[in-house]
Amino acid sequence: MAMLAVKSTTSGVSPSLGSPGGTATSVEVNKMKWQEKISIMTWNVKTMNQEGKLQNAIKEMKRMNIDILGVSEMRWLDSGDIHIEDHRVLYSGRTDGKHEYGVGMILSKKIGR
Repeated sequence: MAMLAVKSTTSGVSPSLGSPGGTATSVEVNKMKWQEKISIMTWNVKTMNQEGKLQNAIKEMKRMNIDILGVSEMRWLDSGDIHIEDHRVLYSGRTDGKHEYGVGMILSKKIGR
């Protein structure tokens, strides 16, 4: 049975992550067996259905050393698994052609092998 030590922090407004008034929640998980830290964060991006938004999210992940980024309001259609800039993007959205709702996860190279 794997044991995990979890440290959870909630930061306030983060101008570099999305629109003003947005908040970021960050969790670091330390696996006892390997003593390796994994940084997990969530972000409501309002939409990823605009050119450059995914690249901006990946840039922020690199800057902040985030391993797993949970994304809400992606607004992408259907579901899928793509690789961009050594990152893996898993997403699920509507199947009726409407760019509404949707969630996703962006995984760093270390996690998304």
